[in-house]
Amino acid sequence: MKRNNKDKQDCVIPEDFTGHKVIELLEEVGLEIREDEFVSLVSKKLNGNPFALLVAIILSQNTTDKAAIYAYTRLHKLLRGNITPDRMIELGPELIELPIRPAGLSGQKSKWIVEVAKRIKELGGEKILVELPPEELRKILKKMPGIGKKTLDVFLSQMRGEQVFAVDTHAKRIAQRWCLTNSSNYKEISLKLTEFFQGEDLVRAHKLVIALGRKWCTARNPKCRECPLREICPYAVRRLSSTTKRGKNTGQNKK
Repeated sequence: MKRNNKDKQDCVIPEDFTGHKVIELLEEVGLEIREDEFVSLVSKKLNGNPFALLVAIILSQNTTDKAAIYAYTRLHKLLRGNITPDRMIELGPELIELPIRPAGLSGQKSKWIVEVAKRIKELGGEKILVELPPEELRKILKKMPGIGKKTLDVFLSQMRGEQVFAVDTHAKRIAQRWCLTNSSNYKEISLKLTEFFQGEDLVRAHKLVIALGRKWCTARNPKCRECPLREICPYAVRRLSSTTKRGKNTGQNKK
């Protein structure tokens, strides 16, 4: 085992704790991403066009996937599946706001969606989302309202297969528990996770990390004893070791 004191952490990291091993263990137990649990995957299944995916990701901001999926399916039903820049512009923010209300911040998000639709249309239409080089597209999209680093990373990885690691609350929590970083900075966390999973499919790794965070590595009461990574995860090793020591001390005190 090696000890990592970076960022003032004191973590004992097992030698075989690598990105490759993490993916291997998670796939061995059949951890999968259910399409109906992620709004981006629901969008790709129901529509498949890039603008619809971008809308879905905007809806997912500051809310749960469950709420975002409900909002997205309501919008999809209203538009009879035709989620395009032209239809968003035609409807306007007022008519979009009601169906997306379950996702929260509906007044703001509806305005963002319409404004993004207008700018994409001005730049040549939805085709730019699949035809422009990723870095050029990134520069263009990040100037639009409602589109930040996470939205860009999720969109480019899901639609274009770009090898970037989007950071949500699960990825942030897990990166810190894995002693990869103690930072809360999006760019820093994304970089550390990218380095950790170097040589692996980052799109796949990202989905597995989210699934891990939802099933075992939860924010409250993480299920370390049930987790398939318990023997190599720095957090699980430390947590289970301290639990064992407390148990032994309690037993000794009773004697």
